[in-house]
Amino acid sequence: MGCLRPMVALASLAVLGLPPRAAFADDALPVATTPLPVATSAAVAADIPAPDCVRGRDEQGILGLLFDVGHGSPSFGARYLQQHRDRHRCGDAGELASLGLGAEVRGMGTSAVAAQGVVRVAGADETRGVAGGFSAEAAAGVATGLGRTFATGSVAVLLDLGPVGVGASYQIPIGAARPAWLGSLGLALRVNIPLLTYDAHEERYAADPHR
Repeated sequence: MGCLRPMVALASLAVLGLPPRAAFADDALPVATTPLPVATSAAVAADIPAPDCVRGRDEQGILGLLFDVGHGSPSFGARYLQQHRDRHRCGDAGELASLGLGAEVRGMGTSAVAAQGVVRVAGADETRGVAGGFSAEAAAGVATGLGRTFATGSVAVLLDLGPVGVGASYQIPIGAARPAWLGSLGLALRVNIPLLTYDAHEERYAADPHR
């Protein structure tokens, strides 16, 4: 009789359609899980602040001092340039470009005088302080000396270190033989002194982080 009681209990559970007690013990309990956040490249890029960019332009009056020495008489003088400047800086990168128009007067030793119009173009890395700039200039006008008057011109290419430019220049007679006092290829020195800056415009914007 003792052995029949467990058998009767199992048979009763089978009739009722219920699993045995051991089956309940083996059931897996549901576990609540929370999905972990996954950082995407877009989210990471959004968290990085975009660099502060500046785009600007202005007009500048420049007083220039010049000195050229080479074969022939050294020439020296002064000029005035009206310069248009465009600046662009974004993060650690920046550039400055300018175009200047003006006039100069120079002496050729003690023998002659020249008056010329000047065009100057320049470019520089604005983030590097006094280093990293280059300029090129061309001038044309009239020179007179020792009873001769004729058209003349000059070209120069310079490395700009802040307001000082050092490079090479070449003076050219136009439609005439070269007189002894007119210098040819030689060393060029320029000093550009800003006098007035005006009509300045500046725009700030955030760079596209995906570019």
